[in-house]
Amino acid sequence: MRRPLLGILLAFALAATGCSSGDPAESGPSVGSPSPTTPQPAVSSPRPCADEAEHTFTVVMRDFRFVPRCLVVTATVPFHLRNRGSTEHNLTIPGTKFSADVAPGEAAGERDLMSAGVGPGTYEFFCSFHRSQGMTGELHVLAA
Repeated sequence: MRRPLLGILLAFALAATGCSSGDPAESGPSVGSPSPTTPQPAVSSPRPCADEAEHTFTVVMRDFRFVPRCLVVTATVPFHLRNRGSTEHNLTIPGTKFSADVAPGEAAGERDLMSAGVGPGTYEFFCSFHRSQGMTGELHVLAA
């Protein structure tokens, strides 16, 4: 009676060792693999926009779109708004007091964002008349 019991125990022990997952993560670090505290190379963030303005810049409104649609600027850089479309457009920056209407073929005067009440940060801007048609953009304002 001892032999069948010993055989069952031996079979159970072999079955238990054969059920290990074989996952190296569960068995601890292997030789030559980096430890969890090994510094990794820094990864820089992608630039938010391809267009950067360091000098006076113009945002053009035409055919229900802004050009450029995304822009990185310093808060003290002057800018113009120019409507090259055939209908009135607007540029509104929510969360600020900035909103300017521009008639077809006209331009709005030069001023900087800081004096217009737009501080450093990231803003969505839009045409209040044509926002539903996708006339939107993004502005990244850097500190002066």
